[in-house]
Amino acid sequence: LEAKHCNDNAGDGRITGDHRDDIRQCENEYEQPEGAITERLQRLAIRYGVTLSTLLLALYKVLLYRQTRQQELVVGVPTSGRSQARFTGMVGNFVNPVPLRTRPAGAFSSYLGQVHSTLLDALAHQDYPFALMLDDLSGERHADHWPVYQTLFVCQRAQAFIDPRLAQLALGEDCNALPWAGS
Repeated sequence: LEAKHCNDNAGDGRITGDHRDDIRQCENEYEQPEGAITERLQRLAIRYGVTLSTLLLALYKVLLYRQTRQQELVVGVPTSGRSQARFTGMVGNFVNPVPLRTRPAGAFSSYLGQVHSTLLDALAHQDYPFALMLDDLSGERHADHWPVYQTLFVCQRAQAFIDPRLAQLALGEDCNALPWAGS
């Protein structure tokens, strides 16, 4: 079953079509969308029976399609890696990425359904280690790009009362000094 999931969702890791290197530039801004926009997106997600993150993933994939014109998109999505109760209290990084392969076509509502079902299938197989999937696929690896997918979609709920400098610190960016506990 895991081998079928690997073959169904993994790509060869190459970006083809009309792409530009400047697409890879990263903007380091940590802004939340306006409340009205978020509310409209949440209502849309509810209308289609998906989560907000699934809706945003589908929109992200549509944006990628419009930029690259690739007929097949493979995007990585991190999973918690803690699907078993025995890992709940354990400290450590358990994140396991899963690839999601979709083919943009038709109305957005049908594409959203495709993204949703692909995501649910991937989550059902999230315990299958990414490293083993790479071994099973035994495709050619290249030092200049990540295997299977070239982009990772991460949707996290912003913490409203957290100092924004913590995000800069976590990403290794320059920021003003942060006070230590009690100082």
